[in-house]
Amino acid sequence: MFYLLNTTTMNIEEEIARQNREIENSLAKMTESFNAQMKRMMEATNPLKFQRAKKDETEDNEPEEIVKGQIKWDDIEDWNCTFVYEYERKGKAVSMRVDLINTDELFLALNDVPLSEEQEPRDYKKIDIELKDTLLKGCVDIDDVGVVIAKMIIKDNDEVVLMSIYNRNCYDEEYGVYSAQVELDKDLNYLIPKDEECDCTLTLTADMGRPVMWAIFVEICNPDKVKQFIEDEDTYELFEIVRHYDYEDCYLFNIWGDEDEERINYKLEDSKGLEIVSGDICIRENNVFDYGKEKNYIVDKNNHPKYVMVFTDLLIDFSATFKVPSWFIMQSCHFADANPSNVMYPMAFGDTISSISSTICCNGKRYHAVETEEHGRKKFMNCYLYEYNKKREFYKEIASLC
Repeated sequence: MFYLLNTTTMNIEEEIARQNREIENSLAKMTESFNAQMKRMMEATNPLKFQRAKKDETEDNEPEEIVKGQIKWDDIEDWNCTFVYEYERKGKAVSMRVDLINTDELFLALNDVPLSEEQEPRDYKKIDIELKDTLLKGCVDIDDVGVVIAKMIIKDNDEVVLMSIYNRNCYDEEYGVYSAQVELDKDLNYLIPKDEECDCTLTLTADMGRPVMWAIFVEICNPDKVKQFIEDEDTYELFEIVRHYDYEDCYLFNIWGDEDEERINYKLEDSKGLEIVSGDICIRENNVFDYGKEKNYIVDKNNHPKYVMVFTDLLIDFSATFKVPSWFIMQSCHFADANPSNVMYPMAFGDTISSISSTICCNGKRYHAVETEEHGRKKFMNCYLYEYNKKREFYKEIASLC
């Protein structure tokens, strides 16, 4: 009995000793972990190490991919861009000229020579900044690029900066101006008042030569029947197909570079309907930017039906109205890329496709049409039938009626 009790007592003591060793080991590990955490915290709060770590992290995570629609330096390398910034420094007027120069490399240069008929920069000071596309992250038009450059070089403006962008090789009041008198605030962002009223009406009308195109896209299930209707020139049956299928339509302004024909009229009226300014302007290919699609079409980069039928017709004196502020400057107005598909190119579509009834942009702010009006159709109906080639990722025309 005594032997059994003694043995039991020894077992209990050994168990207590074992548990104590485990507790000591756990405490040692906890202490080591705590010390390591404290060391990391001390390093993290060291200002020099924090700044260096943050810089390294920025460099490692710098985005290399350019998002769709973002403008790149290569897109404008041949535009002969000259950026002019006018502002006050300590109460004195300052005019700063910056040229985007393309020789063996693309770079920015400061130039003291004012713009004149001999606008090519001669004596200039190269700005030592590598022009990576990542600098233009979020930029979609030429004004956005001008804002990025302003933030690179302007450090001493008192208040507002006026930015104008020119083609230095085109001494013309219209074709030589990319943007005029774009207002930037003290921090060199677009100056857009929070309480701004868009109580004026801007009307754009395509009545100077190039008509607006009305385009209809229809997904087709029975291509043989459609092909037969096209061969028979049976427009009635073709329109019946449109009536019984889901379709998407859009209003397009096709551009091939004919600057005499690709013009539109504009008129800006105040809240009482009194004219502020009117005139006409060319929609140039280099004034069309990707502001994003306003709606999803049957055919886009993510959706490729096997067979698609496209109808087009031309509209007479098509117009669109926008609500804009009174300061709206038409010479600084940019137009949207309205190409409904990047994998389908009907013959009737322009090299560049815009729209006078979708997004327009001025001074960094976008405006959308509130009303459209057409005065008839020319009934120059074209019809195209396309088949998608999955391997080539392209639509091939298999029948047409023009």
